Amino acid sequence: MQLKKLMIEVMVFFVLGCFFCACGKTKDQTRKTTKDANKEIMIGGDNYPPFNYTDENGNMAGIDVEFAREAFHRMGYKPVFVNIDWENKKNLVEQGKIDCIWACFSVTGRENDYHWAGPYMLSHEVVAVNNSSKIYKLSDLKNKVIAVQSTTKPEELFLKQTDPKIPKVKQVYSMENRELIYTSLSRGYVDAIAAHEISIRQYMSDYEAKYRILDEDILETGIGVAFAKNDQRGIEKELSKTLKAMVKDGSAKKILKKYDPDVLPIEVAREIYEETEGLDPLSKMSDVDIQIWLEGDIYLNVDKMSTAAGLEIRMPLTDRRIFDIASRMPSRYKVNEEQNKVAFRTAAAKVLPEEIAFRKKLGFIVPIRIWMADDRYNQDVRRLFNSEIAEKFFDVEAINEIFADYVGGNSDNWRKVWTIYTFLVWYEEYFIKR
Repeated sequence: MQLKKLMIEVMVFFVLGCFFCACGKTKDQTRKTTKDANKEIMIGGDNYPPFNYTDENGNMAGIDVEFAREAFHRMGYKPVFVNIDWENKKNLVEQGKIDCIWACFSVTGRENDYHWAGPYMLSHEVVAVNNSSKIYKLSDLKNKVIAVQSTTKPEELFLKQTDPKIPKVKQVYSMENRELIYTSLSRGYVDAIAAHEISIRQYMSDYEAKYRILDEDILETGIGVAFAKNDQRGIEKELSKTLKAMVKDGSAKKILKKYDPDVLPIEVAREIYEETEGLDPLSKMSDVDIQIWLEGDIYLNVDKMSTAAGLEIRMPLTDRRIFDIASRMPSRYKVNEEQNKVAFRTAAAKVLPEEIAFRKKLGFIVPIRIWMADDRYNQDVRRLFNSEIAEKFFDVEAINEIFADYVGGNSDNWRKVWTIYTFLVWYEEYFIKR
């Protein structure tokens, strides 16, 4: 059992080593926000998978639904989701019949129409065609027929012709029901459709539709939450802060990964990355790591692990004064073609031998391979390698031969031993003991 205790300590030190809608259906929208867990906030949206939809159990689900639940829970509100007439959304929010519009709503071009929270993610408006189509680029859409959802950005782009990269099409069919858009394309009534890429991909997945998305997008837009211009409560400001916190602590990424792991997680960091526009690549990457990995992972895990082990941790390199100095230091003093931690090593060389100050980075090496070969610590390995659990998943004779070869010094296959052992510990802990 001593090895188990060591495992807990390993986890602690490994982490340390890795460091561096109704508020009432009233028209009065001047009331102050109160932190009341029972206070409802009415959220208006339409059916738009994977952002908003009704699941097989009749419950509201989707990216925006999960974002709204988490964000408003943190703010002390109880979200109520209402299916609205999308074309009438602006009137509904201005009349106070809903508190906000939250349904994959594009900010771009509407900045002055609402009070906005966010944007909390980015989305690409794209064009999709049937696989057999000879349309491969936007210019091929000239004199073609396209279907869009009414009152959306694609409708505006194709009707107003404000973007020179979008050609003049023969006809734009604006449909209130998004399902009709896809049906029109599948049956050949239109040559192409335009919508959010994520929504198109979701439809293709749900209905096994064979569409081809053009490489050129028609618009990259931020997705936000819209409040009426006459709403003076300031909820959108608090919601913006909450959404940003969700990005930093990893909650946003966790939600997005459920729906489109190939597209969405990348977008989580983009807003933070754009805050560093104009800086060199190293500074940009460092800032993303500080705001997401450090805050949402390292800090969190150090706190949990140290508390579990009864330790109080101090991390001097995270002192604000050091951060301030590091943030103003040119990148050439951090990394160059020959070495990393340039300034750190140069300073260390003044008090330490050069072979130590400039030696290759070793990382925080935990001597697991030594412990497992030591009979003082490997008794639990032997026990589990000969247990009924092991018999259930492995050839016991074979894994014990691997272990014996390692202990006897005949091979350096400690990773195999460690992998098998940690699996057996996990299975015993979560499937046998619990």
